[in-house]
Amino acid sequence: ATCDIMAGQEVTFWYTDDCEDIVLANYGFTHPLVKRCLTGKEWQERSIMWQEAAEDLERQLVVAWDEVERLQRLLIACGDEGVVGDDDSPIDEVEGNQQK
Repeated sequence: ATCDIMAGQEVTFWYTDDCEDIVLANYGFTHPLVKRCLTGKEWQERSIMWQEAAEDLERQLVVAWDEVERLQRLLIACGDEGVVGDDDSPIDEVEGNQQK
């Protein structure tokens, strides 16, 4: 610096996503811009939210797989068997997908 810096004028910065408890434990000081840590109740609420989101995505995936299977049956019924089960078909590469 080209000028004298007085105590309290320092610019403190570091790169971390940690909350204030962890920053204080690791560095021995914290800063007003460091976010506070979540409480146990907040973690539990967040966990429930993520679990609900995962379950919703799982339901959407089941619906999508049902639609894929329906479309495969429709293609077979139309006599287009060469498309379904073809070696280049990405559908065959997905684990657990079995031709009916």
